[in-house]
Amino acid sequence: MKKSQQSMRILHLSDIHIKNDRMFLIEFDRRVKSLLDDVEKNFDEIDCLVISGDLTYYGHVDEFELLHTHLIDVLCRRLYINKKKILLVPGNHDINRTAVSESEKNGLKTTILNTEKASDYICHEWIQKYSQNYWAYIDKNFRWVRDSEDPYFSTCIDFQGIKIGFSCLNTAWGCLDDSTYKKIFLSHKQVSQQISAVNDSSIKIAIMHHGFDWLHPDENEKCIISDIKSNYDIILSGHVHQDVSAHEITPNSDTVNFTGMAFFEGKIAGEEGYNIYDINYIDSKIIAFYRKYIRRRTTYGKNIEHADDGQCQFPLRKQTLPVVAQKHLAIQHLGTAVSSRLQSQLTSIQGISNPIFVSPCGSPQKLDNLNPCKRPCK
Repeated sequence: MKKSQQSMRILHLSDIHIKNDRMFLIEFDRRVKSLLDDVEKNFDEIDCLVISGDLTYYGHVDEFELLHTHLIDVLCRRLYINKKKILLVPGNHDINRTAVSESEKNGLKTTILNTEKASDYICHEWIQKYSQNYWAYIDKNFRWVRDSEDPYFSTCIDFQGIKIGFSCLNTAWGCLDDSTYKKIFLSHKQVSQQISAVNDSSIKIAIMHHGFDWLHPDENEKCIISDIKSNYDIILSGHVHQDVSAHEITPNSDTVNFTGMAFFEGKIAGEEGYNIYDINYIDSKIIAFYRKYIRRRTTYGKNIEHADDGQCQFPLRKQTLPVVAQKHLAIQHLGTAVSSRLQSQLTSIQGISNPIFVSPCGSPQKLDNLNPCKRPCK
């Protein structure tokens, strides 16, 4: 599927669950190969990679190293993804729960009972111990995304003159045990800081591991959830291991929510897959492509159980394009006009409907392949 020049294409993975087990890694590598083959066959290029949590199984240092070797580096190399356009958030599996004593855990459980207390404790040293392996991995490989020691961050990516803001929200910081449903806090401190950080972006995307259903009721009562919905255009999450898509319009918000399938569950016979989102800022629309792993064929196919033909279109809240983007669009239109005129002339000269054009790179190509591509000339 060739994407529009005005679209930013996001590859969304979630719930990787990698662990240091030989048989696991053999099957995992096969799954990564199937992913790469499917993306290369069906999608011409990827602009951005998002992984919405549960990168590892136990949150151990060696697991994060395996994640980078067996997945991140491979995706960057095969799909030409710039590492500065990779966004990650932690999940409950990325928390090393053995780093804090039982007495410290119990103390935190009995103290963090509302969003005010969550704001007080989200940066507490005991909390930091839980996720120190995750943040050590981030700081080693993606240090440019963080300008503080806060366990969350936002970053902006410039795409054809459009400033797209990504807020990587941390829902995993308080996952002290497996009983987390309706007990998770984002906190007013985290959300207000991240909203402010992307305030001047044309398109705002929030990434979080847990969906809103998992948050503590106090987060809803204190308007944390409504603040996110009213300030972000797109929300990406994971955790529940199934595709969920929803466009929600209220008097105060216009948001599209996507929850992705688990990428890999090992030998568990659950559903696995990945999603692609084409965000078209000119036509104000999002096209979502849902891909499901088919075990008997060891390949991916359209997830027609979630959407007709495995894809669905959603409206994107109307944006005011900055001057740079308007100029970029004008240049694209001019390029299209020049290409059309050139094709007409070469058709007349060569006497064929799809004439050959020799590019500055020195290799002949069909004229309909002249659109700019991020992949290098070979």
